[in-house]
Amino acid sequence: MRIWYALRWVYQALSAELRKLYGMVLTGTIYLTSESERLWIGVNPETVSLDANNIQAAPLDIRFWSGEGSGKTSLTAYLTLKVESVVGSSVTTLYTYNSSGVVSSYSYTIPSDKYPTANRISIHAYGDAARSKEIDGKQVNIVVANPIPFPRPDAWSTGNIYKNGEFFLLDNVVYMWSSRVPGNTPTDPKTWIQNNPNSGLWTPYQEYALLATQVLLAKFALMGSAVFKDEFMFSQQGVDADGNPTSDYRGFGTADFTPNLLLDFLQGKIIANRAEINSTGESSGISISDGSFRILGYLLGNQSYMASFGVGMLRTGNPQIPYAISLQANLKGIPKIPGIIPLSNLEVGDLYVDADGFVKMKL
Repeated sequence: MRIWYALRWVYQALSAELRKLYGMVLTGTIYLTSESERLWIGVNPETVSLDANNIQAAPLDIRFWSGEGSGKTSLTAYLTLKVESVVGSSVTTLYTYNSSGVVSSYSYTIPSDKYPTANRISIHAYGDAARSKEIDGKQVNIVVANPIPFPRPDAWSTGNIYKNGEFFLLDNVVYMWSSRVPGNTPTDPKTWIQNNPNSGLWTPYQEYALLATQVLLAKFALMGSAVFKDEFMFSQQGVDADGNPTSDYRGFGTADFTPNLLLDFLQGKIIANRAEINSTGESSGISISDGSFRILGYLLGNQSYMASFGVGMLRTGNPQIPYAISLQANLKGIPKIPGIIPLSNLEVGDLYVDADGFVKMKL
């Protein structure tokens, strides 16, 4: 009799387990306990990168896998994704996504106009639609580029839109927009901070010297109207891609900003919209080192004689005289005195004024 009861209990237990297994097959949910076959979450990239204006560098791709290496296979599960703001031990969920069914992959990009305080994404895989049986979880950190401090010349107004790092002076206090999402507040920064001290949208700087140090050490260092970046120094003023005047030098290096003046210290190159080069010595002025020509200014006694030239150079195909020059000259005060500059002192390609006042080039 005892054997019968024992067999009956074994049978009932086995039947219960078989019914569970059958139920899991019908729902498409099988919980894997083998370490080599367990479901795990793969992400690419491992860290989400945002620029200072909340633009994500690449989507976050999520995959559910089992196994490793050549034996790795795709699995499905119920996905929950949370965008979170973590400060110390406090976690605030800014956004939650729950897949309606099982998925094997998912791609997510943070909207550029939302969640400016987000610094983590949490991913959870569940075996059931009720999210009561979690199979695996993963957390992905969000890293954000530092903003470029940028002065706004206009006064604060409700109609203005401010980007991260832009600042201006109000009542002898510097205020900087500190949100990754561009925007503004319905009241001026001083009033807003008084009524919303923990919003983090505006950062006040009572000591301008502190902000000035940040500007000087920034990616684009600003000193007066000169901007320094890497080997370049250039004007804060320029034109955009359409040729319109602009002072938004953050587009330097692209068609969005072409400065009026550029100095390349690495190559020793100058690009300028306008240039005035004064003659201060017997052979000062503009000199082109390839020997094709030089434009020189000369002094006779204490009097300076100036000439303005328009020069065009054309290749002739003649190896002896490789260039022909088209020259228009506006001469002022050039004396018709022979021998001011002996031809023997000139080099091939030098421009000079002869005794009749004609501009010539030594060949």
